[in-house]
Amino acid sequence: MKTLAVVFATTLLLGGTIAHAQSGIGNFEVRTTRGIPAGKIAVDLSPDSELGRDLRRLVMEKLAKTGHEVGFSGGHILKLQVNLQRGLPPSGGGRSDDPIDRRTGIDAQRPTPQGPARAFEPPRPGGGRNDLLSISMTIHGLQSRELLWSANASCRVGANDAFGAGRNMIDNIFAQPNASRKGEADCPI
Repeated sequence: MKTLAVVFATTLLLGGTIAHAQSGIGNFEVRTTRGIPAGKIAVDLSPDSELGRDLRRLVMEKLAKTGHEVGFSGGHILKLQVNLQRGLPPSGGGRSDDPIDRRTGIDAQRPTPQGPARAFEPPRPGGGRNDLLSISMTIHGLQSRELLWSANASCRVGANDAFGAGRNMIDNIFAQPNASRKGEADCPI
């Protein structure tokens, strides 16, 4: 009976860990077969965005601090992908306190508007963490196309927290860039 309880507890623990890891929200992973190769590293950004350019600059600074020559061409190529998905549904699950009548689409608790009618205004960004920032980096061998190093990280972020979250994720990745490991990303609260 004791063994059955231990097996059950272990299954629950592993199941929760796997579900958390599969969500990809607030996690990072570094995988390496040979580490970041010596020599010049060119950082290729895709897709091009202001946030991506700012985070590419941080990656290039981290590579330079580890003794690599960095640039935009030549040598090994680090492919950097920065994606910011806006407007994800809240991560809290279902809404049991939803006052909207699903048959009519009317919010019974909303007051009747007063004054002149206005055009529809989209919701303004608030304090919610409804955006998902994900960063992916890979380095392949020059001739072999073998994957030498990769890193992935993602965080749910608020409207104005993307750069800070990206900086924290890059700091976590480059704290030990040549060691394969997984962990929680340092996402802003």
